[in-house]
Amino acid sequence: MSTFTYDITDNTGKLRLAISDIDLTTTVGVRSDWTVLFTDEELGVFLSNASSDINLAAFYALNAIAASRALLAKSMSLGDYSIDLKSLADSLRAQAKVYYELSVNVPSGLAAEVAQTDFTARDIIYNKELRTG
Repeated sequence: MSTFTYDITDNTGKLRLAISDIDLTTTVGVRSDWTVLFTDEELGVFLSNASSDINLAAFYALNAIAASRALLAKSMSLGDYSIDLKSLADSLRAQAKVYYELSVNVPSGLAAEVAQTDFTARDIIYNKELRTG
């Protein structure tokens, strides 16, 4: 069973917001009639592959959209205007690259050495000098 939620307090909702997959008005029937691009389960796979990093998951999701002609065709109708699918795919890939750069450049959990005594403080300084040369 496919589920669709949009709660921006959880990672699935944050990912939906990042990739602008937030219109949940039609989520029944055949997939081509859905107003969403991904189910919660599919977004969960992106989040799992990205170790819950929203930016990296957005990178994966946007690249998946850019690679899928079916998803691009669905997002093509904008009133009386037509969109060149190649330029749409290129702009999706450019947006995905921005999320990738955010993911790579944002520091995550740093390990810190804590000096409990004078001996361990000297040991930390010595080890740092060994690492940096």
